[in-house]
Amino acid sequence: MELIIALPVWLIVLAATIEFGLFVADVQQLEMASRIGALAASETNPLPNAGGIPIEITNAIDHQLQTAGLQSCHVFLEHNVNGPAVTVESGGACTCSPPDPASLPFPTEGRYVRVTVCVKMTEMTPNLLKVFGLDISNRVVRHASTFRHEGP
Repeated sequence: MELIIALPVWLIVLAATIEFGLFVADVQQLEMASRIGALAASETNPLPNAGGIPIEITNAIDHQLQTAGLQSCHVFLEHNVNGPAVTVESGGACTCSPPDPASLPFPTEGRYVRVTVCVKMTEMTPNLLKVFGLDISNRVVRHASTFRHEGP
C-alpha cells in the first residue's frame, strides 16, 4: 500500500531532478554562446543598422550551441556604434524579445554591443513533467551579454 502512494511522488521527484539538472547545464552553454556572440560583435566592423546579423557573429553563436546539441531560435544584436541604439535580429523560429530597456538599460556612454540569444526550453531539457501538468513546450530561455565595442 505504501508503495502505491510513494511511487508517484518518487517518480515526480526523479523527473524534476533530471529535468532541472539538464536545464542548469544547458543554461551555462546558452550564457557562453551569448558571451561569444557579444565578443564577436564587439570585434566586428562595420555593424549593420538594418537587415540581418553578420554571419561571423551567428556562426560563433551556433558553433558554441552545437557543442551542447542546442540550436538558437532567435538572436538579437543591439548596438550604438553608428549613432543611436539600433536592434537587428535573425531567426524567428520562436517568440522572443530583447531585454526590456527598463530592466536592463543599454549603456548611454561609449559604444556598446549587446547580443541576446534565445533557445526553446524543450531543446535544453526533456519535457518529463508534462504528464504531471508542468508543460514547457511553449517556453523560451534567453540570455543577453553586453560588451564594449573595440572597433575604430
